[in-house]
Amino acid sequence: MTAVPLPISIVREDGRVERLGEWIHEERRLVLERPGFPLLEPGDHRLAGELPWIFWDMCPDGYLGRRLAQRIPSLALPADPRLWQASDVLRALALVGADLAGNLLVGDDSVRAFEAWHFDAREVGVLLAETLRDALTTGGASSLGGERPKLLGSAADGRAYLLKFSPPPTSPQGVRWSDLLRMEAHCARVLTACGVSASHSQIAVVSGRTTLRIDRYDRFRGRGRAGAATLFWLAMDRWGDVSLPAPEVMRRLEVEGLVSAADAETCDRVHAFSAAIGNTDTHLGNYGLLFDAGGRARLAPIFDVLPMVFAPRHDELPDEHVVPRTAPVDERVAAWVDQLADEVMEDETITEPFREAWLAHLGRSYT
Repeated sequence: MTAVPLPISIVREDGRVERLGEWIHEERRLVLERPGFPLLEPGDHRLAGELPWIFWDMCPDGYLGRRLAQRIPSLALPADPRLWQASDVLRALALVGADLAGNLLVGDDSVRAFEAWHFDAREVGVLLAETLRDALTTGGASSLGGERPKLLGSAADGRAYLLKFSPPPTSPQGVRWSDLLRMEAHCARVLTACGVSASHSQIAVVSGRTTLRIDRYDRFRGRGRAGAATLFWLAMDRWGDVSLPAPEVMRRLEVEGLVSAADAETCDRVHAFSAAIGNTDTHLGNYGLLFDAGGRARLAPIFDVLPMVFAPRHDELPDEHVVPRTAPVDERVAAWVDQLADEVMEDETITEPFREAWLAHLGRSYT
């Protein structure tokens, strides 16, 4: 049987679509005609894995992956994205891949859908209301694994964002998630002020819920896009180990000449900052890379940094089990933590019980 190539295109920062090459699945062959594919030069590449690692990374996972399987049953995707096989991923990319993470389009249908795509510039409140309504009609707003629901939206100029939101503030869990979203905004702001590229976010209260709007760094005004990926599938592809800490992955990439020493050092400091403030959710999916027009990598803006040690567990607050942490050794990281603590002390929208518990976790008194 003759192998059927699947075309691969790239959306440049100015919104232009160019053919990049093709994937011949039966032969595990990636043929690249021009620069732009992450970490690979033009040429004929034979891959050991079932798919290029970036294909796995492009697919939505967690809550968003489950919503995709629910909303488009014709794709016949397993309800849990962790169970998706290579054929499932290719089907999703080729049939509904016009607006996935990064700047690659797989298949001609995705290119046509991208060219016909128009911005969904509804207000945040409308998107939130529709998401909650959909959640109620499909069995609830949460998903397996305790993942938090979220949604994607677009501004009128084409810039895109991710929206996180708290449960209603009528329960201790809802109040806690509101505090945590505010902490996430503070962490991003402090890192940015200290010279670290971090995601830009904005807090608002909509329909009584705290929302955190996070600008997507892989989207630009108009139709422009940037290449982007997490470290998760890259580590799986190169070393078969996704339990590696992010600084170790970055150091290995530095040794290979794929990222700069400065990026590896920044990742190490951010990881230490996360540990110091109580962020227990520092898996490789929460660190990313950006790729330039030639497919070369740099550390993406930092995202998802917040003290997740205080997140509700099994509908209970974990505060009584949280113990003080050791202060960071790195003086620069310690200064970041001090600046964050100062901001949190001044933010009256964060509840006093949370402030007191978090400062105690830092080994400080609440005064």
